[in-house]
Amino acid sequence: MKARITIAILAVALIVAAVAMAYAQNATGTTKTPAAKAGWRPEWHKGWAPRGVTGQCKAANITLYSTSRQLTITGDGINVALNVDVVNANATSPYGRIVYGTGTVQLGGNTYTAKSVYGAVGPRGATLTVYTGKELVVIRYFNGQYLAVVKTFGQQGYQRYNGTATLNIS
Repeated sequence: MKARITIAILAVALIVAAVAMAYAQNATGTTKTPAAKAGWRPEWHKGWAPRGVTGQCKAANITLYSTSRQLTITGDGINVALNVDVVNANATSPYGRIVYGTGTVQLGGNTYTAKSVYGAVGPRGATLTVYTGKELVVIRYFNGQYLAVVKTFGQQGYQRYNGTATLNIS
């Protein structure tokens, strides 16, 4: 008797779980319902996105371009010289997301050689995360001011640098 009750309880629990998962995935017998609710349209509407995605309810440009750029930040106690790959929807713009980079970062008399760089760069600022293998260097630049933090792996604490600098990307 106890075994039958246990089996019945497990069966009900499995049914409830299946119904909950179907409800969570919005399974109504069609695979287009969740996509339509998210704002995407069928195949013939490629490039369309809801207002929150493009910001102005324009057609979203789904073509992205990657270009190599020289990024430099020079100033009080900082000298950054990086070759970065910038991804943007505009092929001629030097601004966008940084997906890869190499080069050197000098902070407070120490030189760090970048193995990988990622972040973003815009007309008035940049956010860079530089991985060297031994350290992680995070640099934030905005309107002539920079803040850099160096964290050495396996050691407590970090070094912090700040000051005035100039950003150039070409």
